[in-house]
Amino acid sequence: MRREEDKKRRRGVALCAVLYTLCSTLYASLAWAQDLQERGKIWKNQPEKVQLQLKENDQWWFIYHQDTSSEMTIVQILVKGGKRAVPVSQRGLAFLTTGLSVNMPTISKVRELMHMGSTVFYHVEGDYSTIRIKSLSKHVEETLKIVSRVMQKPLFSGLRISNTRRYMEHRQKGEEDSPEQLMERTYLDAFFGPGDGYAGSINGDSDSRKKIKRKHILQFYKRFFNRSHMIIAVSSNLGKPEISRIIEKYFKSLPLGDDVNPVVQGMQGVRGAVPEKKTYSLEKDTQQVLISFGALLPNMSKQNYAKIYMLDNLLGKGPGCKLWPLRVKKDLAYNISSHFIQWQDAGIFIIYLKTKVTKKEEAYTALKELITGLYKNGITRQELDTTAVRSRADFLRKNETKMNRIQNLAYFEALGVGFDFLETFFSQVDQVTLKEFNGYIKDVLHPDRLVEVIIGPRQDQEQK
Repeated sequence: MRREEDKKRRRGVALCAVLYTLCSTLYASLAWAQDLQERGKIWKNQPEKVQLQLKENDQWWFIYHQDTSSEMTIVQILVKGGKRAVPVSQRGLAFLTTGLSVNMPTISKVRELMHMGSTVFYHVEGDYSTIRIKSLSKHVEETLKIVSRVMQKPLFSGLRISNTRRYMEHRQKGEEDSPEQLMERTYLDAFFGPGDGYAGSINGDSDSRKKIKRKHILQFYKRFFNRSHMIIAVSSNLGKPEISRIIEKYFKSLPLGDDVNPVVQGMQGVRGAVPEKKTYSLEKDTQQVLISFGALLPNMSKQNYAKIYMLDNLLGKGPGCKLWPLRVKKDLAYNISSHFIQWQDAGIFIIYLKTKVTKKEEAYTALKELITGLYKNGITRQELDTTAVRSRADFLRKNETKMNRIQNLAYFEALGVGFDFLETFFSQVDQVTLKEFNGYIKDVLHPDRLVEVIIGPRQDQEQK
């Protein structure tokens, strides 16, 4: 009897702690939001476009945000040529070219960067490729001197191409081993046709990698690694004049390039809002089951982004979200979450949980009923207000670091809503009415448009 009372007491204390944390966060967010409304801006120093006068009648610009919180500089280079910029038969070309463009020519250059504590990271998405350079501010000029020279004269040798291909093969195996990455890739293939660049892996596959020749890499590089297709964004404690001087000095030699369409001709595009196949059951030798539902999103716009951000927070972001009771009250999952990927012409939204094999059917039913209930009933005015507050707080947290903030500045600019969307996001959330949001929920979570992906052990293994 006493043990039961102790358990109840501990549960009560834990619940109170969660509620206290949630209430404190909401209160702080409300106070912060009110302060923002009075000040009229989110960041103390607002991001801005800085014009560079390279030659007579030859202007260029970069995005600059001064942040004195640390003596660190982040340079984000976004190249407007991603997965959709290559033929399906050459999938992986964007990742291969971007990787080679920052591949150091000698070990001594690698050691120099390591000695300065500088790092270079690259990635590819549907609409763009990115290169991120992180450096101590006192070493930023020396770091950019090394990286920019490599970028402007990369070595596309046979040995380097082979090494990068092997790295991509290793990454592809990692995708297949990870249930979350496998889930995401399955949704891409479900919602986008085989001829669309949004489908498939950024690493390509064994066949597509073999078909990529040196001439294809050179063509992609010449087409996109120029000022017409590049957005540079910088966050630093250094002042605007100093950063402007450094960017101009080391990137002015980039060719202007031609303003070409970053989508390959003949791409088939999105399959449609109602996919033909709606259920995918993938076998994986795991001790748990991943159960998920995915939906296709409309194109990128300020209001569409605000709405999916709010829906993501409503459903799967932390204590108080719609999925939370499945974990805490019903004990049907040890992990619940949702996330979205938004590109220029479309996106995907995924809601998922991980549970024990023995609870698969019950968890599946509960998750489906929750989504169906939200689709049918929508939310109340009070829930909308709470969701707006949670979304604003989450947006602030996600953009707190220089790295995330500068990444989103370039991302918003590239996808057409402008870098200053980072500053106006709150006002877009405030403009979402209850009727509009419930209508958006019905559009996105319509049962006919949902696809389900379940990843776990075979049926005979489940019964063991």
